Amino acid sequence: MANNNQSDIVIVGGGAVGSALARLLVRQGRHSVTLIDANQFSQDPHSHPGFDARVIALAKRTEQALCELGIDLKKAFATPIEHILVSDQGFIGQTRLHASDYQVQSFGQVVGIQALGQQLFPAGLPELSVLEGVTVDEVNQTAESIELQLSNGNTLTAGLLVLADGGRSELADKLNFKRSSEDYGQSALIANVQLSEPHNGWAHERFTPNGPLALLPVAEDDSSDYANCYSLVWTLGHDEAEAALAWPQAQFISRLQQQIG
Repeated sequence: MANNNQSDIVIVGGGAVGSALARLLVRQGRHSVTLIDANQFSQDPHSHPGFDARVIALAKRTEQALCELGIDLKKAFATPIEHILVSDQGFIGQTRLHASDYQVQSFGQVVGIQALGQQLFPAGLPELSVLEGVTVDEVNQTAESIELQLSNGNTLTAGLLVLADGGRSELADKLNFKRSSEDYGQSALIANVQLSEPHNGWAHERFTPNGPLALLPVAEDDSSDYANCYSLVWTLGHDEAEAALAWPQAQFISRLQQQIG
């Protein structure tokens, strides 16, 4: 285990990015690594805000990389994307992609973030020092190292500091990191929708005047709550997205059917 007072690399943030990086660095075995996270995730696997009820789509290379890190995606309720249908609302043309045409079993996998996080968070790796329930209060940088003052009263010295604590990182603000953003006037509405028929591994991307709409297949197990289910990502203008949150279910389904029908 890395020395509690000194580490070659310190990663702040134990979400998907920070945890995956920690596992990769430990696997390489070239540096001592410390992971710091403000949450007590190993004690309460449902507490980490980075591992919530959403699902995400993993490209084929990302799927392979996670498997190389020892992650069993089947335990994360992985659903393969075997086919993709791309269409443009109001136009007859379509593009259909089949994984078998490219000699692969799938284009990627759709996984539950919460279930993935329970495997990905690297607590218990003997080569890794994990500090849970701890935040970084102050950072002092010299030409040779970075000194971190921690909320538990300890000091940690590192050769490299990695910020993986999200886009609203308070630590990034303390370090005067500059962010660049542009408002496109759009919001993404995320929901799980149930279909009357099996999805059979099909993912859908549909371009609309408001922006793209995506349907990602989730969990093929008929006994699952997600049987015949898609994860929906629906791009809408800010005002319409806000209004959609209050739509009755029948209205939501009707409006969605108009977009994809």
